[in-house]
This record gives sequence, C-alpha cells and structure tokens, in this order.
Amino acid sequence: MNSWILSLFETSISMTVLIVILYIAGMLFISKFAAKWRYFIWIMIAAALLFPFRPKTIRPLITFEIPEQYVMYSLIIWAFGFLVSLGIKLANYFRFTGTAKRWRSEITDKEILDIYYSVLSKHHITKEITLYECRSVTTPMLLGIRNPVILLPDIEFPPDELALILEHELIHHTHKDLLIKILSITAQSIHWFNPFIYLMDKVMQSDCEAYCDESILVNADSGTRQLYGESIIGVIRKQNRYKTAFSTAFFGGVKDIKRRLNSVMNKNKKWNSLAAFIAFFSVVCILSSGLLFSACAVSTPDASNTPVHDTNRGTKPETNADTPQNENINNTENTNNEKDGNNTDSLPNDKARTDKNMISAEKAKKIVLNDIGGGKITAYELERDDHMMQYEIEAMKGDTEYDYSIDAFSGTILGKESESIFD
Repeated sequence: MNSWILSLFETSISMTVLIVILYIAGMLFISKFAAKWRYFIWIMIAAALLFPFRPKTIRPLITFEIPEQYVMYSLIIWAFGFLVSLGIKLANYFRFTGTAKRWRSEITDKEILDIYYSVLSKHHITKEITLYECRSVTTPMLLGIRNPVILLPDIEFPPDELALILEHELIHHTHKDLLIKILSITAQSIHWFNPFIYLMDKVMQSDCEAYCDESILVNADSGTRQLYGESIIGVIRKQNRYKTAFSTAFFGGVKDIKRRLNSVMNKNKKWNSLAAFIAFFSVVCILSSGLLFSACAVSTPDASNTPVHDTNRGTKPETNADTPQNENINNTENTNNEKDGNNTDSLPNDKARTDKNMISAEKAKKIVLNDIGGGKITAYELERDDHMMQYEIEAMKGDTEYDYSIDAFSGTILGKESESIFD
C-alpha cells in the first residue's frame, strides 16, 4: 500500500501540471478549438487520474522524498478523505433522486410526445428513455445509467425550443456523458486533496455542454443558432435549486452562458489539426509522467547517533570504517583479544557471541542510513560462518547504490562500497 499511495501522489502532481497547461491554453484559444477535442482531452486526464501507475525511469527529473513514518499516516488520512468525499456525493445523489421521484409525473401530452419521438427517430435511439415533468427541477436534465429518464421543469416551452432542448439531452445519452461524469466524480473522490482536480471537473463539464451544442448545430443556419441561444437564455431565467453530480443539465451556470452563446453563434472553422496535436501531446505527457516525477519513502537517519552494544566493551559509538578513528578502535580491539587469548571472532560458540547479544537488523539498517545520511534500504541478509556473523545490507540514495557489511555483534562497519547506477 505504501507504493500505491506514493504513486497516487506522483500522479496527482504530474496531472496538476498538465491541467494548468491545458487550462491556460484553453483560455487563450478556446474559440479556435472544437469542444469535442477539449472534452476528449479532459476525459483522458480523468481516466489517467484513476490509474496511478506509469512507466518509470531509474533517474526521474524530479524526486520527492517522503519520510517513511509519514507514508502510513498519509494513507490513513487519504482513505478517510476518500470515504467522506464519495459519501457526500452519493448522499446528495440519493437525496436528489428521492425528491425527483416524489415530484415527477410521466408526460402524456400528445404534442410533446410527438416532438420527443421525432427527435428519438432523428438520432436513431431505440432505448426506452421515459420523459417526465418534475416540479423539483428548474432545468431539463438526463438522469440514470441503467434506466435513463429525462426530467423537464414545470415550464411551457415553445415547440421549436422544446425540440432543441430534448435533442440536447438525448445527445448527452449518445455521448455516454453520464458514464463520463462517474469517471470524473471518482477522480475527484480519489484526489480529493487536490484543488486542481475540481477545476478540471468544472471545465470538463462546461466543455461537455459545449460539445452537445456543437453536435446539434453542426450544420445549422444562423436562425437555428439564434433560436438555440434563446432557448438557453430562457432556461436560465429560473435558477436550479436542486442538482446532483450524477446527471446532465441543459443549463451549466450563469458564468458559463456567455461562452456558450459565443460558441453557438461562432461558425468559423476550428483548428482541428492543432487540436489533434495537443491531444497527442497530452497522451505523451500522461504516459511519460512517471519519467518526470517520482516519490519515494526514505527512512529518517538517527540524529542522536545512539551507541551500539558491543559484547567486548559494553557500548561504543557507531563509527565509519573508513575513518582513522574506527581503524584505531579495530586495531585496539584485535590487540586486546590477542593479549587475552580470547578472540571472539575465532570462537563462534563463545558465550559472549550468542544470538541474544546480536544487534537487530533494524539497528544495522540505521547504522547504514546514518553513514550515508538518509536514503532507503533495498535489501539485507544475515550471513553466518565459522568465524563471524555479519549483516550484508544494500541501500540506495539518489543515483548511488551502497553495499555494507556490518558486524552482527558490535555494529562495526566492516566494509562498504558505493557505485553510481549510471556507471
């Protein structure tokens, strides 16, 4: 689970950079790119947020080191936030659908149904989608995945406007926008801690509505475009009191209206080739994000440099075998052992060198991490022979690998080697 939460943070950071770039590009060139392309790019990013694992390189451009003890805390906090975020969204959905079911009634008006069936026939939709009038909503919307329904507010629409409104909601059905909303909501819940994901969702839903507008008006004349714009304005005269994330809405928000109306009346040719290039660029960024960013858990070195138990002298401070001080200690120890005729390295069965007097593997790891100043342990093993017992420990810091031999009783560094992974 530690590697999963680290991959989640990597993905959230890398996708944030891409979201900011695309948001700025959209603000600058929104009138030049078709909403279809913008919407498609946001769908790719939302999908990428659900799958945090990416191809990785040994040496990414940027590495974030997170203390190992914080990783588990982060996992617990993330899980709590995920459950709260998803729980709130589900609670709002069930509350909304419950209210809608109480206040809805199936439409039986022949004139409205004739318009509705003509739109269904135009788009070759055979799935049964029931049409309801609902007093608890103030904007037309599509609701439901398995059994979709269209809810119309208790407003009398002119026949030509009603046809465009119904077509808009049915286009949502053909585009599978409710499934894509679930994708976006899941991404929000997983990355609840990242405010840029909410920005992505807002822009994504705006482009979703614009894509529906474009699909309806692809070959429309100026008169139809003007009528469609008037339909949008007519719907927003009443604010929507109830809404849910698991539905589409003909009206996306007051701030979004100006942009939608400009897009509706814009008949200029879009830059499809450049939009396709940006989509390709986004795919490359998503796949290569693991090569640019990496997060790893590192053990915090023991700043207190705690003494290590030595069976010959009680305790001694941990030292580096490469320093003169450590060499003098080792020489002194060997001289004393020779004088006393009690060289413990040559007497494996001596009571002074029993397993209960060994230092722990965790202590041996700390000695290594203290010596290299951080990093992480990649492998370790306790080796036994007739003359000594020692820990063989492998560690990594940055782009350098380390191999250490640690005396299992004294904690003395018997030897160490280092090598760059690029050599």
